[in-house]
Amino acid sequence: MDQNESSKLLKTLLATNDGCVLLLKGPWGIGKTHFWNDFAASQPKGKHDKKYVYVSLFGKKSIEEIQNDILLQAFSQNRYIGKLKKGIDAIKTTFSADENGDISFGLTGNAVGKLLCLFEKNDFSDLVICIDDFERKSDELQHCEVMGLASILKERYGSKIILIMDEEKINEEDGKYTTYKEKLIDKEFLYTPNQKDIINNILYKINTKYKDEVKRALESVDESNLRTVKKVAQNVHIISELVKNDCSEWGMQHLAHYVALLTCLYAGLGADGLATISDINIHKKIKDKECNSEVKTYANKFASKISNLIPLHALLWEFISTSRLNKPQCLSILKEQEESNNGHPINQELCKIFHKYEFNIKTDDKEVVKKIETILDEIGCTIFDNEIFENINFYFKALGQISGDQDKYTAKYIKFKYDYVKKTLDSIVDYKTWISTYNNDLAKSLCSSDENIKIDFNEELKKRAKKIYTEESLYEHITSLNQKSGYSQADQELLNNISIDIIISDFQNNLYFPEALGTFIYNQSTIENTSFIPFMNTTKEAMEQMKEELGTFRYERFMSYFPKALLQAE
Repeated sequence: MDQNESSKLLKTLLATNDGCVLLLKGPWGIGKTHFWNDFAASQPKGKHDKKYVYVSLFGKKSIEEIQNDILLQAFSQNRYIGKLKKGIDAIKTTFSADENGDISFGLTGNAVGKLLCLFEKNDFSDLVICIDDFERKSDELQHCEVMGLASILKERYGSKIILIMDEEKINEEDGKYTTYKEKLIDKEFLYTPNQKDIINNILYKINTKYKDEVKRALESVDESNLRTVKKVAQNVHIISELVKNDCSEWGMQHLAHYVALLTCLYAGLGADGLATISDINIHKKIKDKECNSEVKTYANKFASKISNLIPLHALLWEFISTSRLNKPQCLSILKEQEESNNGHPINQELCKIFHKYEFNIKTDDKEVVKKIETILDEIGCTIFDNEIFENINFYFKALGQISGDQDKYTAKYIKFKYDYVKKTLDSIVDYKTWISTYNNDLAKSLCSSDENIKIDFNEELKKRAKKIYTEESLYEHITSLNQKSGYSQADQELLNNISIDIIISDFQNNLYFPEALGTFIYNQSTIENTSFIPFMNTTKEAMEQMKEELGTFRYERFMSYFPKALLQAE
């Protein structure tokens, strides 16, 4: 049944002159509240038309709070104020109207009860009161109390009451529900909507240029919970406002797609969701019988689509969880990705294969896996130079899903990373390329995705640091540092892993090195910089080994550059 048909039926059911109670029922998350709010908003708002009041039981702890909510909404429409004024002295409370005509006042539970008694039968006959969120009420509030209030509003005041609930869930929680229902409910309405129509209505605010990307994201993870879809619509709308005029159409489509995906994940698994499904061993963990069923569900849906190792995904996750967006960084990432997509035929070819597979159910799995694997094998680890990390991550996870052998392609992905890191290390020929490799952002990203790669990479860097210097290059590096006002982490790592032999050799064979080295150590001592303590201790040990060769005067003069406190700070 589509939205229009459902609305017509509901209008017919409410077309009675007497008070009545209607049960609007259906599974949780199907869109009952959204349907009711749309229906109420579409009704005429004339002086003599029905007035609509909506009350959520969420957080309510007493019947007085519900009565209070109903009366506040009635008064906010400037109704019953004359009657309220006549009885106001009797209940000793106050009310006031602000400059916009809204009514606000402080009432105790007892006052509300007395206030309700001021009204006569049928005074509320033109009120349609919706009571929602039965499943989310406080434990202090009983179902029988709420249904008792509904009965009073119907019988004594002639109101029409709509109760919205997942009836099966209420039955599970309250065995007496059937008894209450038989005495109270006049009509029942099972809401069975056309889900696509509802989702389209929720997404109507989203720009048509990227609405399809949002729908594609929702379909890819089979997301139809309307509360989640609403959150998706809100987040996409907000981020589009934040980056409008600064983002290309492709960029906005890309953003909309991943904001939708990440919002669905956040709604399902909360703040730890992205870290949970980004775990490199997630495919093994979900096979464990002890693994949470929700984690399994969401991991299967999202594992090949998003990861906290992908900068844009991590950035958008922060936006979804905090509403804060690093706009410059976001736009920079999008620009880089767009240029990458436009510039590399590998991505275009693989995208065509995946697109065909995704939308053609007759496509053979083995054939797709073979085509993709052939392309990846031909380019090897150099794919990291020609493709963004996000896409490569997707290729291997998707291969695992399509083939059914996640272990094989996880291992292959790790090998690609190792091969790329090794290629990067093999490019080191001097201290400058060592520093360049140390600062390589891609190599660091690959290391951060796998602890074993990180350990091996760092150990190999240290080994190469001990061998990288020649007598000429060490002098060149030290001289360049003497001319700087600050030092990088790479400078520190390189010098702190130097071998004692190269210091001794340079000291003995390069006439200019001793002065450059002495100046460097003296400068660090003067500014009390402890970053190069390991290097200075190695240098001190070299001086001690050359003590006889240097002679007492040179040895003591050189050692005076080392403050005692600095040497003992190791």
